[in-house]
Amino acid sequence: MTIDYQALRDAAEAIKIAATPQKLLAFRMKVTPQVVLALLDERERNQQYIKSRDQENEEIALTVGKLRVEREAAKKRIAELEAEPVSQTYKLPSLPSSEVNDAAWKLHNMLTEHGPLNGRQFSNLKGCFYEALKVAMRNYPVTPDSWISCSERMPNDKQYVWCWGKSYGWTECDTFEGYYDWSRNKWWAVTDNGEEPASKVTHWMPLPEPPQEVNRG
Repeated sequence: MTIDYQALRDAAEAIKIAATPQKLLAFRMKVTPQVVLALLDERERNQQYIKSRDQENEEIALTVGKLRVEREAAKKRIAELEAEPVSQTYKLPSLPSSEVNDAAWKLHNMLTEHGPLNGRQFSNLKGCFYEALKVAMRNYPVTPDSWISCSERMPNDKQYVWCWGKSYGWTECDTFEGYYDWSRNKWWAVTDNGEEPASKVTHWMPLPEPPQEVNRG
């Protein structure tokens, strides 16, 4: 049913100004039972709509509250992980330089039958062996003592060391070869493509020393 709201308003305003019998009759003719029922139905629909919107708003508020709690918990956990020492993150034993060098030279001798490796290639080869040994011993129940906290001591200027941090483009911390440039006050990662800026470096250790003599016999 279509209700002429303006006509009802005009009739009511006319009675309010002067309630003559003619105006009262005109108002009663417009306010029929059908009009009253239609107005009540419309009011009920509006109330139901408002109630549903209130419920939706309440659910949204609860969801936002839960997300905020989860976000704060996630931020707290991230802060704990970033502050966690490397020795607690990876329970690895200290690796003697001789073991790394011996393993690297064994593979070196196999790979250089047709030509020797240069210094950088051998350094990368040692790094690969170091990573392989770490993976193999991740569950070894010994806490390492070879990592040095940057808060305790920094390496010498441009001294190549083994680092724990993030290289350019990394989303998580990991180990890599790099050095600290004192003049630029910045860490740098050494990669196959050259050098890249590094960040979040919290610990470091000296690189294994190369052997003094190679026996190819």
